[in-house]
Amino acid sequence: MEYSYHLSCIVPVYNAEQYLEKCIGSLLQITSISVEIILIDDGSTDSSPILLDKYAESNPNIKVIHQNNKGVAVARNTGIDIATGEYIAFIDSDDWVVPQELTRLYNCAQHNNADMILGNILYISPEDYTYSPFLPLPKSVTEYPLSGKKCAIELLRYNKMVPMATSYLYRRQWINQYHFYFKSILHEDELWTIQTMCLAEKIICTEWTFYHYNQREGSIMHTLDTGKRINSLAYIANQTLTFANQLIQKAVSYTHLTLPTIRL
Repeated sequence: MEYSYHLSCIVPVYNAEQYLEKCIGSLLQITSISVEIILIDDGSTDSSPILLDKYAESNPNIKVIHQNNKGVAVARNTGIDIATGEYIAFIDSDDWVVPQELTRLYNCAQHNNADMILGNILYISPEDYTYSPFLPLPKSVTEYPLSGKKCAIELLRYNKMVPMATSYLYRRQWINQYHFYFKSILHEDELWTIQTMCLAEKIICTEWTFYHYNQREGSIMHTLDTGKRINSLAYIANQTLTFANQLIQKAVSYTHLTLPTIRL
């Protein structure tokens, strides 16, 4: 298939005026592959909408959508609906990427026809302390492409399941095939990740650090109501159990095959 872009980067934006230059600037530095930058203004009340429109005026690969405030899940879903790239990446507006490493992930996913590829996120604390909580990954997931189910089992076995949607690239045709969308709940990434991973025919796991996660104190995840967190996590647990039971009912016997080497 031919695609308008190699990669669609979907960026929900809500009152992020002080972070947009670094976030969007890092995406604009990607030059070796064609990148579509989809900026979803989720009802911002600061100068973010004006800044986004200015970026779009001078960059033909930038699309800006303005919508009423509906939350990050709906904003991402809007981006999925209009994306035209071969692969999709989700970027939060107060974070930024390493251009050459994001390109490296795309090239590896594309060469191996992977439904998903995992990269590493570098956490940055308010005190500028950096760490990667999910490294090292077990060798059982980094040596060969795996089925999503096998990958999930191995990551859970070693307590290395990476729940953030921003940690992965996704093949768009496959996303559309399964009609994957984010649920409008807190911690929506946890449910999205386990469902997408378990339905992936091929996933590649790497330790390539391509994403910087800014753990700012004023972010949504640091100001959530405890009761809402508990209700969302209970819903996710129930949905995950239901999903797991469905997979078990559809399970079939698998023949052990020789796994191909990852093409870098």
